[in-house]
Amino acid sequence: MDNSQDIRDLLDRSLSPVLTPEDLISSIGSSSTQILDENQLHDVSFASVSTINSQSRSTDVQHAASTGFSKISIKRRLLKGDGEFILVQHIGNSDVWKKFKNVMHIIPCPDDPDSPEQSSTDFVACVSCMELYGKTTSTATLGRHKCRMTSSQNTIETYGVFKNKKRLPTHVKDETINKCVKYCSLDIRPMSAIKGLGFCEISQFFLDTGAKYGYTDLNDILPHPTTVSRHIISTATKIRKIFFKEVYSLIDGKYCASTCDMWTDNYKKNNYMTITIHFIDDQWLLHNRILYTGQYPSHETKTGENIKKFMINAFTQLTEIAEGNNSSELMDNLTFVTDQGTNIVNALRSFKRLNCSAHLINTVLRNLFDIKFLSHTDDSGSVPLQPIIHLFNECKNLVKFMKSSGKNSQLSTVLVQEVETRWNTRLLMLESIEKSLPEIIKIHGEFFCRLQNINRDLLQSLITFLKIFKNASDELEGDKKPTIQKVVLFKCLIKNNLIKYANLEINNLDEDVEVNIDSIMKILGNKALTILDNKFQLSDVHEIAVFLWPKFKMLKMFSEENGERSRILGDIELRLLKFEIEDGEKRANSVTETNINSNSQELTSKEATMFSEWEDGVDERAQQSIYKYKKELESYREENYDISDDQILDFWSKQTLRFPYLSKLARQILAIPASSASSERSFSVAGRVIEQRRSCIDRYLQEDDDNSVVVNYEGRINNLNWCSCGYCKGMLSDIECLCCNELPNLEKIRNQERKCITLHQSFSKLILDKEILNITRHNLILKTKNRINKKKLGQHHSENKTWRFICYKQYTSWVNSWIAMGRGNRVVLPACVVQKIREEYPEPNGIYVGFKNSKKLPA
Repeated sequence: MDNSQDIRDLLDRSLSPVLTPEDLISSIGSSSTQILDENQLHDVSFASVSTINSQSRSTDVQHAASTGFSKISIKRRLLKGDGEFILVQHIGNSDVWKKFKNVMHIIPCPDDPDSPEQSSTDFVACVSCMELYGKTTSTATLGRHKCRMTSSQNTIETYGVFKNKKRLPTHVKDETINKCVKYCSLDIRPMSAIKGLGFCEISQFFLDTGAKYGYTDLNDILPHPTTVSRHIISTATKIRKIFFKEVYSLIDGKYCASTCDMWTDNYKKNNYMTITIHFIDDQWLLHNRILYTGQYPSHETKTGENIKKFMINAFTQLTEIAEGNNSSELMDNLTFVTDQGTNIVNALRSFKRLNCSAHLINTVLRNLFDIKFLSHTDDSGSVPLQPIIHLFNECKNLVKFMKSSGKNSQLSTVLVQEVETRWNTRLLMLESIEKSLPEIIKIHGEFFCRLQNINRDLLQSLITFLKIFKNASDELEGDKKPTIQKVVLFKCLIKNNLIKYANLEINNLDEDVEVNIDSIMKILGNKALTILDNKFQLSDVHEIAVFLWPKFKMLKMFSEENGERSRILGDIELRLLKFEIEDGEKRANSVTETNINSNSQELTSKEATMFSEWEDGVDERAQQSIYKYKKELESYREENYDISDDQILDFWSKQTLRFPYLSKLARQILAIPASSASSERSFSVAGRVIEQRRSCIDRYLQEDDDNSVVVNYEGRINNLNWCSCGYCKGMLSDIECLCCNELPNLEKIRNQERKCITLHQSFSKLILDKEILNITRHNLILKTKNRINKKKLGQHHSENKTWRFICYKQYTSWVNSWIAMGRGNRVVLPACVVQKIREEYPEPNGIYVGFKNSKKLPA
């Protein structure tokens, strides 16, 4: 178009609040009027300016006045990529800021062209399409942004002059609302399901499919639920392979940390373990991903050795997919953060492990409010902390009464009951009572008997005492930003607070005062200080982490007199020295490889360069280059920085060239979480997967445990290539074509021999012998409630069909004694085992039913 440049210039000036579409037409000229006829005026849109109100227009104009560039002009220069405007990572917790970044204006400096100044603009931009929004735009609005452009080519469509999207009629939107209501009601789904990522993705796919292929019957595109279930494992395996290959290099470079925890479901009491990986990527963004969640074998006790074996097996899968070294070496590169369970501590004894800081805080409170301590007697024979016991009991009784009487629903803030296994619920109970006291008095009156025995002064004092512990645990449980650097600070903060309580002066009170609150809080403060020093132990990682927070690099919270600061700086120097040595070895190897084909004279010259720092008369600057890490350390400590915890990663991302060794240390240390809460959160999700109505979910649809195996059954029915034991025969279906050598849980029985399981010395006696089978049959008769089955089992001359059934039960009990058999929980037996049993107890007509169950878990 000849006048396309005129349109662009006009768009740059179009941010003026007084410019109208008519002005636009008259400014372009008659030739361009054909583009914008009267029927299209309502579709005119200046990129994202279409939804800008008068206030945001004025902001755009103000920025244009200050920078000399309009909003559209900035967008065009970002698309052009000339470096005049750049995108800088925005500091924020919302996922929106993964897609949007701050727009910075690069202003050349006449005195120093190599060091231009960066000026902040009032805009953020989408990293995909460079669409601009004001900095004050809400994250909800940014989250609804959809990229309009599919390429970076600068065309007239780039500037968004026309809206091609049709406006939906009101009745269509109303019908959509009704359909959503029906969906949530009929399928018993939460209302938030319509905003779920999965629902939105599949809905958009259906819309795109309809637009591409026209009218389509939904039944022609929707798969059967069984088909979906069969693809879950394969889909998860593909995702896992991609992720494993990405994360392997990070673990190998010691840039990852890990949290792990165990959980037991409430229905079948199966044990599960999850392993979460935490790392900082090349863009200096903190991530945490679940590496593995699997069922812990029910037949194995949860000892340290068994847990270690289970974890090594999980990391073995990672190394096999990534084609790396063995799993033990991989685990050596990780720092694990766990609770203080004896079994998990023993399992990770040979690896680097830190205690979960949130668990340590909870341990302090649990020991502090232990009933033995609260009920101890002093020298006079009295129980000074008895009022605390009395207060807790009265508060629990009040909450119980309000809930059982139905009066709890009348309160604006419902009362919370204390739960021993949940952290901070004691504080939540006390706070809810304090906040609801006026309403409770309004309902029951001032002289309500259940309020008379609650000491409100003591209630307020305990709330104030406990709040700092809750604030600390809440902060340290985060995983969206680094938390390891806060552990030292929160311990010091808690300790200083406890010292104030321990130093309280006890005034002589009148005899009318029943409870001396200062005396009680003084006792609690002293005891808490002792527990804190004994239970909450800091490691060198915590100390180095706080040093890497630029605001606290002088380590003022540590004593110089005791040599604590010097010790910490020595540990840091040792780590930096290792980095410099490794860096020097890499450079030396690079020199050797570069000159391996050179002549001897050149090689001698290069070797001399490598050892030049020890030569006589060497230049002083060359000697100082050996201690590059020391220069980094000195420069870092000399300068002042005002960096918040949200800006730590952003700070170190900009120091990779100036402080290469310190930034490498920061990337390793700051990736370590302060607590294991990330792994514990995965069990909250697991609790929604394995619930009362889904307690019998096929283990094949869960993560694999160490004894399960994923077998590809496709194409087996017409051949015996899948058999490696030599005793299998063709079966009726692919799923039954399973060889005993494909099942790792049989290795223990066979003692690593690859012979067929039917050749085992115990097989004939345990599985086929009728004397043994009669004992099993008798037990089945006692357990069976069905009269028909009981009659069949009780026949003196039972049919071979019955004996085969008992053999199958006997075999499964032999190799998988921990699996509960029964309806909906059957397993596939190896073909060789089935053939051997059928040969011993054949069907007269030679017709067998075969396997009938949707479960496909190998035995």
